[in-house]
Amino acid sequence: MRNDRFDLQDRVVVITGGGKGIGKVYAREFARVGARVVAADIDGAAAEATRDELTKRGVQALAVRTDVTRRAEVAALLEATRKAFGTAHLVCNNAGVGTGGDPLAATEAEWRWLLDVNLLGVVHGSQLFAPLFVAQGEGHILNTGSLGSFLPSAELNIYCATKAAVASFSEGLRQHLAPKGVGVTLLCPGPVATGLAGSDRLRPGPATSFGGSAHVLDAVMDMGMDPDQVGRLALAGIREDAEFVFTDKAYEELISQRFARVLRAAGQVGG
Repeated sequence: MRNDRFDLQDRVVVITGGGKGIGKVYAREFARVGARVVAADIDGAAAEATRDELTKRGVQALAVRTDVTRRAEVAALLEATRKAFGTAHLVCNNAGVGTGGDPLAATEAEWRWLLDVNLLGVVHGSQLFAPLFVAQGEGHILNTGSLGSFLPSAELNIYCATKAAVASFSEGLRQHLAPKGVGVTLLCPGPVATGLAGSDRLRPGPATSFGGSAHVLDAVMDMGMDPDQVGRLALAGIREDAEFVFTDKAYEELISQRFARVLRAAGQVGG
Protein backbone atom coordinates (compact mmCIF):
# COMPACT_ATOMS: atom_id res chain seq x y z
CA MET A 1 0.00 0.00 0.00
CA ARG A 2 1.03 3.60 -0.53
CA ASN A 3 1.99 5.51 2.57
CA ASP A 4 0.37 8.75 1.41
CA ARG A 5 -3.10 9.75 0.30
CA PHE A 6 -3.65 10.07 -3.43
CA ASP A 7 -4.63 13.69 -3.98
CA LEU A 8 -6.53 14.43 -7.21
CA GLN A 9 -6.00 18.20 -7.12
CA ASP A 10 -4.55 19.18 -10.53
CA ARG A 11 -4.17 15.51 -11.48
CA VAL A 12 -5.30 14.11 -14.84
CA VAL A 13 -8.03 11.49 -14.75
CA VAL A 14 -9.03 9.30 -17.71
CA ILE A 15 -12.42 7.60 -17.57
CA THR A 16 -13.70 5.02 -20.04
CA GLY A 17 -17.45 4.82 -20.26
CA GLY A 18 -17.27 8.47 -19.19
CA GLY A 19 -20.31 9.58 -21.14
CA LYS A 20 -22.97 8.00 -18.97
CA GLY A 21 -23.76 6.27 -15.69
CA ILE A 22 -21.02 5.68 -13.16
CA GLY A 23 -18.38 7.02 -15.55
CA LYS A 24 -20.10 10.39 -15.82
CA VAL A 25 -20.43 10.48 -12.04
CA TYR A 26 -16.70 9.81 -11.74
CA ALA A 27 -16.06 12.78 -14.02
CA ARG A 28 -18.18 15.11 -11.90
CA GLU A 29 -16.83 13.85 -8.57
CA PHE A 30 -13.16 13.96 -9.54
CA ALA A 31 -13.57 17.37 -11.17
CA ARG A 32 -15.15 18.59 -7.93
CA VAL A 33 -11.90 17.93 -6.08
CA GLY A 34 -9.76 19.66 -8.69
CA ALA A 35 -8.91 17.01 -11.29
CA ARG A 36 -8.61 17.54 -15.02
CA VAL A 37 -10.80 15.02 -16.80
CA VAL A 38 -10.65 13.00 -20.01
CA ALA A 39 -14.03 11.45 -20.80
CA ALA A 40 -13.77 8.49 -23.17
CA ASP A 41 -16.79 6.65 -24.51
CA ILE A 42 -17.80 4.61 -27.52
CA ASP A 43 -20.65 7.13 -27.80
CA GLY A 44 -18.66 10.18 -28.86
CA ALA A 45 -21.61 12.55 -28.35
CA ALA A 46 -22.02 11.34 -24.76
CA ALA A 47 -18.32 11.90 -24.07
CA GLU A 48 -18.60 15.41 -25.51
CA ALA A 49 -21.63 16.11 -23.32
CA THR A 50 -19.60 15.20 -20.24
CA ARG A 51 -16.75 17.42 -21.42
CA ASP A 52 -19.08 20.33 -22.13
CA GLU A 53 -20.74 20.03 -18.72
CA LEU A 54 -17.35 20.19 -17.02
CA THR A 55 -15.89 23.00 -19.11
CA LYS A 56 -18.92 25.16 -18.33
CA ARG A 57 -17.89 24.79 -14.68
CA GLY A 58 -14.35 25.89 -15.47
CA VAL A 59 -12.85 22.38 -15.46
CA GLN A 60 -10.17 21.47 -17.97
CA ALA A 61 -11.69 18.53 -19.82
CA LEU A 62 -11.28 16.52 -23.00
CA ALA A 63 -13.58 14.11 -24.85
CA VAL A 64 -12.21 11.18 -26.84
CA ARG A 65 -14.39 8.67 -28.66
CA THR A 66 -12.96 5.29 -27.68
CA ASP A 67 -13.94 1.68 -28.29
CA VAL A 68 -12.16 -0.12 -25.45
CA THR A 69 -12.35 -3.44 -27.29
CA ARG A 70 -9.81 -2.04 -29.76
CA ARG A 71 -6.39 -1.78 -28.17
CA ALA A 72 -5.25 0.76 -30.77
CA GLU A 73 -8.06 3.11 -29.77
CA VAL A 74 -7.10 2.88 -26.09
CA ALA A 75 -3.51 3.65 -27.11
CA ALA A 76 -4.82 6.65 -29.05
CA LEU A 77 -6.71 7.73 -25.92
CA LEU A 78 -3.46 7.69 -23.97
CA GLU A 79 -1.71 9.73 -26.63
CA ALA A 80 -4.56 12.26 -26.82
CA THR A 81 -4.38 12.63 -23.03
CA ARG A 82 -0.63 13.19 -23.08
CA LYS A 83 -0.94 15.68 -25.92
CA ALA A 84 -3.59 17.68 -24.07
CA PHE A 85 -2.30 17.48 -20.50
CA GLY A 86 1.23 16.09 -20.64
CA THR A 87 0.50 12.97 -18.59
CA ALA A 88 -2.16 11.05 -16.67
CA HIS A 89 -2.39 10.03 -13.01
CA LEU A 90 -5.56 7.95 -12.75
CA VAL A 91 -7.25 5.68 -15.27
CA CYS A 92 -10.76 4.44 -14.55
CA ASN A 93 -11.41 1.32 -16.62
CA ASN A 94 -15.14 1.63 -16.27
CA ALA A 95 -16.74 0.88 -19.65
CA GLY A 96 -19.02 -2.12 -19.35
CA VAL A 97 -22.05 -3.84 -20.81
CA GLY A 98 -24.43 -6.53 -19.65
CA THR A 99 -26.70 -9.25 -20.90
CA GLY A 100 -28.67 -11.96 -19.20
CA GLY A 101 -31.03 -14.86 -19.58
CA ASP A 102 -30.68 -18.63 -19.91
CA PRO A 103 -26.92 -19.34 -19.63
CA LEU A 104 -27.24 -22.33 -21.97
CA ALA A 105 -28.84 -20.13 -24.64
CA ALA A 106 -26.01 -17.59 -24.60
CA THR A 107 -24.25 -17.43 -27.96
CA GLU A 108 -20.56 -17.26 -28.76
CA ALA A 109 -21.09 -13.73 -30.11
CA GLU A 110 -22.63 -12.76 -26.79
CA TRP A 111 -19.71 -14.20 -24.82
CA ARG A 112 -17.14 -12.51 -27.04
CA TRP A 113 -18.83 -9.12 -26.75
CA LEU A 114 -18.92 -9.12 -22.95
CA LEU A 115 -15.41 -10.51 -22.70
CA ASP A 116 -14.11 -7.88 -25.13
CA VAL A 117 -15.74 -4.94 -23.35
CA ASN A 118 -15.83 -5.94 -19.69
CA LEU A 119 -12.53 -7.82 -19.42
CA LEU A 120 -10.26 -6.90 -22.33
CA GLY A 121 -11.28 -3.25 -22.06
CA VAL A 122 -9.92 -3.29 -18.50
CA VAL A 123 -6.80 -5.16 -19.60
CA HIS A 124 -6.10 -2.71 -22.43
CA GLY A 125 -6.48 0.33 -20.18
CA SER A 126 -4.35 -1.18 -17.43
CA GLN A 127 -1.55 -2.42 -19.65
CA LEU A 128 -1.29 0.81 -21.62
CA PHE A 129 -1.49 3.32 -18.76
CA ALA A 130 0.45 1.41 -16.08
CA PRO A 131 3.89 1.84 -17.73
CA LEU A 132 3.38 5.61 -17.70
CA PHE A 133 2.46 5.52 -14.01
CA VAL A 134 5.47 3.34 -13.18
CA ALA A 135 7.82 5.61 -15.13
CA GLN A 136 6.63 8.73 -13.31
CA GLY A 137 6.59 6.99 -9.94
CA GLU A 138 2.91 7.56 -9.20
CA GLY A 139 -0.52 6.69 -10.49
CA HIS A 140 -3.65 4.72 -9.76
CA ILE A 141 -5.90 2.31 -11.64
CA LEU A 142 -9.60 2.04 -10.76
CA ASN A 143 -11.29 -0.97 -12.33
CA THR A 144 -15.05 -1.38 -12.25
CA GLY A 145 -16.02 -4.85 -11.13
CA SER A 146 -19.36 -5.73 -9.58
CA LEU A 147 -20.99 -7.60 -6.74
CA GLY A 148 -21.15 -10.20 -9.49
CA SER A 149 -17.37 -10.46 -9.21
CA PHE A 150 -18.02 -12.47 -6.03
CA LEU A 151 -21.68 -13.52 -6.32
CA PRO A 152 -22.27 -15.65 -9.44
CA SER A 153 -25.73 -15.60 -10.97
CA ALA A 154 -27.44 -18.07 -13.28
CA GLU A 155 -29.44 -15.32 -14.98
CA LEU A 156 -26.43 -13.00 -15.36
CA ASN A 157 -23.94 -15.76 -16.01
CA ILE A 158 -21.73 -14.12 -18.65
CA TYR A 159 -21.75 -10.72 -16.95
CA CYS A 160 -20.72 -12.18 -13.59
CA ALA A 161 -18.07 -14.38 -15.20
CA THR A 162 -16.44 -11.36 -16.87
CA LYS A 163 -16.59 -9.36 -13.64
CA ALA A 164 -15.05 -12.25 -11.70
CA ALA A 165 -12.21 -12.20 -14.21
CA VAL A 166 -11.81 -8.44 -13.69
CA ALA A 167 -11.51 -9.06 -9.95
CA SER A 168 -8.83 -11.70 -10.38
CA PHE A 169 -6.91 -9.59 -12.89
CA SER A 170 -7.09 -6.54 -10.61
CA GLU A 171 -5.88 -8.42 -7.53
CA GLY A 172 -2.88 -9.82 -9.39
CA LEU A 173 -2.14 -6.45 -10.97
CA ARG A 174 -2.21 -4.79 -7.56
CA GLN A 175 0.38 -7.26 -6.28
CA HIS A 176 2.58 -6.51 -9.29
CA LEU A 177 2.29 -2.70 -9.20
CA ALA A 178 2.30 -1.99 -5.46
CA PRO A 179 6.11 -2.20 -5.14
CA LYS A 180 6.36 0.22 -8.06
CA GLY A 181 4.27 2.90 -6.32
CA VAL A 182 1.11 2.40 -8.38
CA GLY A 183 -2.22 1.59 -6.75
CA VAL A 184 -5.06 -0.61 -8.03
CA THR A 185 -8.59 -0.48 -6.66
CA LEU A 186 -11.54 -2.68 -7.64
CA LEU A 187 -14.95 -1.05 -7.37
CA CYS A 188 -17.69 -3.61 -6.67
CA PRO A 189 -21.03 -1.84 -7.04
CA GLY A 190 -24.36 -3.43 -6.28
CA PRO A 191 -27.46 -2.29 -8.16
CA VAL A 192 -26.99 1.32 -9.29
CA ALA A 193 -29.50 3.48 -11.16
CA THR A 194 -27.56 3.59 -14.43
CA GLY A 195 -28.20 2.64 -18.05
CA LEU A 196 -26.63 -0.84 -17.84
CA ALA A 197 -30.02 -2.42 -18.59
CA GLY A 198 -29.95 -0.58 -21.91
CA SER A 199 -26.73 -2.25 -23.08
CA ASP A 200 -28.55 -3.99 -25.94
CA ARG A 201 -28.38 -0.80 -27.99
CA LEU A 202 -24.60 -1.16 -28.15
CA ARG A 203 -24.26 -4.83 -29.03
CA PRO A 204 -22.69 -5.61 -32.39
CA GLY A 205 -24.37 -7.62 -35.10
CA PRO A 206 -28.02 -8.65 -35.51
CA ALA A 207 -30.26 -9.29 -32.53
CA THR A 208 -30.50 -12.95 -33.58
CA SER A 209 -26.80 -13.43 -32.72
CA PHE A 210 -27.62 -13.01 -29.02
CA GLY A 211 -29.46 -15.44 -26.81
CA GLY A 212 -30.14 -13.02 -23.97
CA SER A 213 -30.86 -9.39 -23.21
CA ALA A 214 -29.72 -6.74 -20.76
CA HIS A 215 -33.36 -5.98 -20.01
CA VAL A 216 -33.41 -8.70 -17.36
CA LEU A 217 -31.72 -5.97 -15.29
CA ASP A 218 -34.54 -3.44 -15.68
CA ALA A 219 -36.18 -4.03 -12.30
CA VAL A 220 -32.84 -4.24 -10.46
CA MET A 221 -31.50 -1.02 -11.97
CA ASP A 222 -34.72 0.86 -11.26
CA MET A 223 -34.29 0.17 -7.53
CA GLY A 224 -30.55 0.85 -7.59
CA MET A 225 -28.69 3.36 -5.47
CA ASP A 226 -27.92 6.92 -6.55
CA PRO A 227 -24.80 6.89 -8.75
CA ASP A 228 -23.50 9.98 -6.93
CA GLN A 229 -23.00 7.82 -3.82
CA VAL A 230 -20.86 5.45 -5.86
CA GLY A 231 -18.68 8.33 -7.02
CA ARG A 232 -18.02 9.46 -3.46
CA LEU A 233 -17.16 5.93 -2.33
CA ALA A 234 -14.82 5.45 -5.29
CA LEU A 235 -13.03 8.70 -4.53
CA ALA A 236 -12.51 7.68 -0.91
CA GLY A 237 -11.17 4.30 -2.01
CA ILE A 238 -8.67 5.83 -4.42
CA ARG A 239 -7.43 8.28 -1.82
CA GLU A 240 -6.82 5.48 0.68
CA ASP A 241 -5.48 2.97 -1.88
CA ALA A 242 -8.25 0.53 -0.96
CA GLU A 243 -8.04 -2.87 -2.61
CA PHE A 244 -11.84 -3.18 -2.83
CA VAL A 245 -14.68 -0.67 -2.67
CA PHE A 246 -18.15 -2.11 -2.07
CA THR A 247 -21.21 0.10 -2.30
CA ASP A 248 -23.87 -1.87 -0.47
CA LYS A 249 -23.58 -3.62 2.93
CA ALA A 250 -26.86 -5.44 2.27
CA TYR A 251 -24.94 -8.09 0.33
CA GLU A 252 -22.26 -8.70 2.97
CA GLU A 253 -23.96 -11.83 4.32
CA LEU A 254 -24.34 -13.37 0.85
CA ILE A 255 -20.65 -12.78 0.13
CA SER A 256 -19.74 -14.22 3.54
CA GLN A 257 -21.83 -17.33 2.84
CA ARG A 258 -20.20 -17.80 -0.56
CA PHE A 259 -16.68 -17.70 0.87
CA ALA A 260 -17.69 -19.90 3.79
CA ARG A 261 -18.70 -22.57 1.25
CA VAL A 262 -15.32 -22.18 -0.46
CA LEU A 263 -13.44 -22.50 2.84
CA ARG A 264 -15.47 -25.55 3.89
CA ALA A 265 -14.62 -27.24 0.60
CA ALA A 266 -10.95 -26.31 0.93
CA GLY A 267 -10.89 -27.74 4.44
CA GLN A 268 -12.20 -31.09 3.20
CA VAL A 269 -9.24 -31.72 0.92
CA GLY A 270 -7.53 -34.93 1.96
CA GLY A 271 -10.17 -35.63 4.59
